[in-house]
Amino acid sequence: ADADADADNDNDNDNDSDADDDGYYKRTWKQRVLDDGVQSIDKRQYMRFSVEGNRHPVHLAENSQIDGLVDISRGGIAVTHHNDLKVGDVVPVHITYGDLNIDADVKILSASKNRAGAEFINLDQATANKLLYMNILLDEAETAMAKGNLSYNR
Repeated sequence: ADADADADNDNDNDNDSDADDDGYYKRTWKQRVLDDGVQSIDKRQYMRFSVEGNRHPVHLAENSQIDGLVDISRGGIAVTHHNDLKVGDVVPVHITYGDLNIDADVKILSASKNRAGAEFINLDQATANKLLYMNILLDEAETAMAKGNLSYNR
């Protein structure tokens, strides 16, 4: 039963029929191929970019809790670790990409024995803008490489 006063069948106070989509966040769908060759659709708020394979790799400064960076997006990072990270941990990170230097905190949202996913938290506007700019550059580089322009330089 609908617990709110609007005309739909969910428990929120809007007039749409789904409880979780308020239209505020941009959703991104990316087709990817899993390790076993099976295609999958990845539903995320932001596109993720590999940190390797382009002219200017994304680097994570040495960190006692994180071994390496797997991928990055405007919203967070995927990392490798030595079973040190737990869900809820907050870790400061320093990321560089070309001339960009980004200092931010990440909160661990998922963690397995050696891999974890984290979201950026407590970002000031300048840091959020740097992440946006870095993602634009990564997207341009990925597009250029897909078109065969291997000499693309940022």
